[in-house]
Amino acid sequence: MQATSDDPVSLLRGLGTLTTEVAPRIAPLLLLLATAAESDEEIARLRAELDDERLTRMNHVARTLAGKTKLRADLTVETAGEIMWTYSSPELYRLLVLGRGWTAEQFGTFVGEALIAALLDSS
Repeated sequence: MQATSDDPVSLLRGLGTLTTEVAPRIAPLLLLLATAAESDEEIARLRAELDDERLTRMNHVARTLAGKTKLRADLTVETAGEIMWTYSSPELYRLLVLGRGWTAEQFGTFVGEALIAALLDSS
């Protein structure tokens, strides 16, 4: 991801590109953990920790983004981080790539463009 980019659109498209690189390797493991977490408290704690760490990373990106551009007026930085956290979830990857047959590239483009529409002030 281009965290140093001054262009917020490029930053968010970069997050989508990063998704195409990371999700195919990580999402299946996180989904397996989620299934195992249903019956194992230790694994449930591990999955929660991993989700919390991802949210922390997305909150950092949201703060960086807010420093570069105007977020939509109805969004706080925390809400922007939660939206990015949702779009980077293994569950969304499962639905579209594993379930509907999207390519990783299609998914990455979708994530980047959806984040642009969801987060940036279009005025």
